[in-house]
Amino acid sequence: MRNFSKSGLALLLVSTVSTSAFGQSGGAGDASPNATPSLNPKSSSEDAAHGGGKLKVSLALERVGGLSYTKASAKDSDTSASLTVFQLGGVTVNPYAAPRLGVDLLLESNLTLGAALSVGRYSVSASGASTTTVTGAGGTTTTTSSSSQDLGSLFIYTLTPRVGYRVAASPDFDVTPRAGLTLAGGSVSNGGSSGSAGVFALALDAEVVGAYRATQSFNLLAGVGFDYTVAASASSSSGSGSSSSSTDIKGGLFAMQLWLGVGGYL
Repeated sequence: MRNFSKSGLALLLVSTVSTSAFGQSGGAGDASPNATPSLNPKSSSEDAAHGGGKLKVSLALERVGGLSYTKASAKDSDTSASLTVFQLGGVTVNPYAAPRLGVDLLLESNLTLGAALSVGRYSVSASGASTTTVTGAGGTTTTTSSSSQDLGSLFIYTLTPRVGYRVAASPDFDVTPRAGLTLAGGSVSNGGSSGSAGVFALALDAEVVGAYRATQSFNLLAGVGFDYTVAASASSSSGSGSSSSSTDIKGGLFAMQLWLGVGGYL
């Protein structure tokens, strides 16, 4: 009986140790049909907010409003001129500050490839009125006449191919620095087909854009942009087309914008 008790006790100890080791190794947990894997809610929400690494297309209306500063300087002299404008939409003759449509491809590596385009056309006219008063033997006669003159039209455009990198500052806020080249141009046609003039410029573009996700597909945008013109040329032609001229513009143009916009994902 004493030997049997010792053998039974030893068997019980071996069985207990084996069961504990099996439970700690995770074998029993893996076999359980009710086991629930642990999830990180924060990581899941961040992946959903940032697209989960999937390819996306961003569509944005940029530079809708804000503050713009432009300075033009001549290369061969100390002459310069600057212009500071606060605007909320509306008409602007500064192509760098004009509202534009931006389309960017968001790659899985957070690299962004895209371009921005702005187009504007404005008609310019002048009107006036004059009053003539004549006093004679028969009394006083007053004549009022009005006139209107078509001064022409202004057409401006910009195209900015660009590349950037999106940084997730928080689950609801991204910061994207990007750089590119801005092709800007404009033309003025005089009223009455009396001739036209145009200008073309190539500028270096850099900006930093912050995007706050109001919803999963709608963003509020704010950015600071810089454009520096490295080359420009001007051309003109007569109304009959019999003569034309072109010349390089010697000087520089620096433009800075603090702008607001809206965007979303397709």
